[in-house]
Amino acid sequence: PTVSASDVIVCGVGSATFNATASAGAVLWYATPALGSPLATGSSFTTSVLSSSTTYYMEAIDNGCATSPRVPVTATVVYTSAPTSTSPQSFCENSSPKVENITSIGDNIKWYANATGGNPLATNTGLTSGTYFVSQTISGCESPARTPVDVVVYESPKPKSAAELFPISVCDDELDGSGVNGFSTFDITLNDLDILNGQAASDFSIAYFWQDDFSAAREIANPTNVQINQ
Repeated sequence: PTVSASDVIVCGVGSATFNATASAGAVLWYATPALGSPLATGSSFTTSVLSSSTTYYMEAIDNGCATSPRVPVTATVVYTSAPTSTSPQSFCENSSPKVENITSIGDNIKWYANATGGNPLATNTGLTSGTYFVSQTISGCESPARTPVDVVVYESPKPKSAAELFPISVCDDELDGSGVNGFSTFDITLNDLDILNGQAASDFSIAYFWQDDFSAAREIANPTNVQINQ
């Protein structure tokens, strides 16, 4: 008689269960390809707890006739390590970052809100500042450990428009040698808090430019001491 069964994957330390199909007779399971006593009899066989890949052998016996040679089947034990990732990873609020934007190196990546348990996060879940946890799955075995990744979502500035800002005015003085030449010195950073419209100044850096092309060549090097000709 013939007999067949599929190999089995075991995720980490555990038992494997094989299910055999025989053309006739009873199925016997062995630890060796020849001789020895059967480990079990029946179409289904569950191994002891395995920590490494192990091959077993089966035969069908019908009316004293046995399968020859015995048919091997293997329980492959897979240990899946956690994926690698850089931490922290930062994003800007105005880019609407999502879980799919966090990077990690691994196979069949899954992101979680917790170190253990819980369901995987949908890839289109919006990000907030905090810690996310990532696993990978190899040969159907998900890593029992998850890699923590700190995510920082920076608040985007929401400045007032130029029309909403209170104008800065100074009197022409003689610091430049004349009080009537139309040149005055301004500290244009006085409007920083007003520009940020209530947002914390410590969370942002503000740059000022002579023109609205915002090129490095047009940046005002010292915005606290700007001489302007009116």
